[in-house]
Amino acid sequence: MMVRKIRQRFMHDIRNPILRWGYIFVLPGLISYLLFTFYPTLRALAQSFYLIRGANNPWVFNGFGNYLDIFKDMIFWGSLKNTFMYVFMTIPAGTIISLLLATVLNSIVKGRGFFRALYFMGKYVGQKNLPAFHSGYTKSHFAMGLYLCIAGADFLPSFYLLPDTQGPGAVLLSNPWGQ
Repeated sequence: MMVRKIRQRFMHDIRNPILRWGYIFVLPGLISYLLFTFYPTLRALAQSFYLIRGANNPWVFNGFGNYLDIFKDMIFWGSLKNTFMYVFMTIPAGTIISLLLATVLNSIVKGRGFFRALYFMGKYVGQKNLPAFHSGYTKSHFAMGLYLCIAGADFLPSFYLLPDTQGPGAVLLSNPWGQ
């Protein structure tokens, strides 16, 4: 009964030339979503129940064994802690800093364009200097940070260059300009 109603509605819509063009324009996005998001998600979910020991080896069904193993792994718990710490530090701080900066920039009457340009310069120019800045700040990985900057590896998040105690603060400080 329900399928019949949906089919009737679709056939009614497809006869309308305006709605037909709507379906035509939505189709590429829908196909790309199904192909590049929905299918890989289902595939990864299915693979999580198997032991996979390389590309040419057969898959061995493991059930929930992979999930049980990961909950026993201390690296997983450390990564989970770092992820939650990153999320709960950067999202509220970034929101508060962004709202404060937006309020200040909109309240300035004279020189508003200059201060807006100054803010966005930090976003685009500072990105390339973050690894060198943070590694120079810690003095422990300066050569690595300098090499990464020269090599153009500005895609590497700068907190990878910091010791565990200084990484979260550096991420918190650089995140509003990093997105």
